[in-house]
Amino acid sequence: MDTNEAATKMLFEDRAKGYVPDNILHTQIKHFSEELETLKKDLQEIQHKTRQKRSAEGNINQWLGKIEQQLDLSKIDRAVATELIEHILVYEVPLGDGKRGFELLINYRFVGNLDEVKKDTAC
Repeated sequence: MDTNEAATKMLFEDRAKGYVPDNILHTQIKHFSEELETLKKDLQEIQHKTRQKRSAEGNINQWLGKIEQQLDLSKIDRAVATELIEHILVYEVPLGDGKRGFELLINYRFVGNLDEVKKDTAC
């Protein structure tokens, strides 16, 4: 029996014995019901986050499997790039003194940008 059920049972027993007035009984039952609803919502949120984490782990494991297949790779050809990389963004960045540089953002299949994956898994 959980804490709420035990407390509610004791409250009813005390009310039956005349120790607890009706207004306190109703207030406590309302409080217990609200707490139970909050706990149910918290549980649903935790279950949702757990499913998301498991999905992300599955994606990472799938990507790692693809990487393991390529461990002896001496060069990246179109087929390998297509299998491992979702897309590549190239954008210009100012370096100062009128000079320009470029940055690459590589989003891999199943895991996205590895810098973002590192941030997510550090939590």
